[in-house]
Formats: sequence, structure tokens, C-alpha cells
Amino acid sequence: MLGARVAKDIATRFRFSKKDIQRVFTLVRWHMFVYDKHVTDAYIRRFIRRVGQENIQDMIDLRIADRLGSGAKRTSWRLEELQERIKEQMKVTFTMNDMAIDGEDIMRALKLKPGPKVGKILHTLFAEVEKDPSKNTKEYLLERAKELFKKS
Repeated sequence: MLGARVAKDIATRFRFSKKDIQRVFTLVRWHMFVYDKHVTDAYIRRFIRRVGQENIQDMIDLRIADRLGSGAKRTSWRLEELQERIKEQMKVTFTMNDMAIDGEDIMRALKLKPGPKVGKILHTLFAEVEKDPSKNTKEYLLERAKELFKKS
């Protein structure tokens, strides 16, 4: 975290664009990630979301550069396996915008007005879809939203 702040300060001093400053911060912040073959697909998707889909290749390149800089081989079975898993997970839901329903659908189905209840239901549904992308169907999510509404 400290290195990411220092990198952000340097990028700011060099007058990088806001977008590039954030990119530098993110790459330095997350480049020391840990990968084990036992991590879940949801873990991989969270990692992609933290780093940002647009930064994934840069993150892999940074890891390779870090390995080379420390005298290690260019890649390892773990890094290659991680790259394959990332490719697979890039095809899966990442944000609430990728879900089969949105707040409007929930408000219509439950006859709700905009408010925190709608957001809470959406967040709960998103957590479920993140764990099991097969649940990302309009039918399932609306039915589950009704169940969640009854419990609240």
C-alpha cells in the first residue's frame, strides 16, 4: 500500500493524467498478489474487478517483469495457470451492470420505489451471481429478489 501511494505521488508530480495515475496506483497496489491452484473462481473474478479488466494484461506483464528483475524465469506453471483462469473468468459477470436484471426490474416486480432496499437486494443478488454465475438468469434473480424482500 505504501509503495502504491509513493508511485501515485510520483505520477502526480510527473503530471500523468488522472486515468494513468490511477492505473499506476492500481498496478503497484495489487502486483504482489498470491495465486494458488486452490483459489476459487470467485476469488479470480474479485481479483479481476480490483485490478480492472483493462489492466489485467499490464498486471501480468508487471508480474513477469518483477520475476525477471529478481532473477527468476520469465514465467511459472502458477502464472500460466492463473492466466488461463483469468481468460475463462473474463467471460463471466463482473459488475451489477452485467446482471440479467437491474434495479428497475426489482422495483417493478416488488412494487417498490427507489431506495436502499433495492440496492441491498441487488448487492445480495450480485454476491450470489459472483459465486455461481449460472444463477444470472432473469427468472432466478427475480424469484430470489422476492424471497429476499419477504425476509426483510
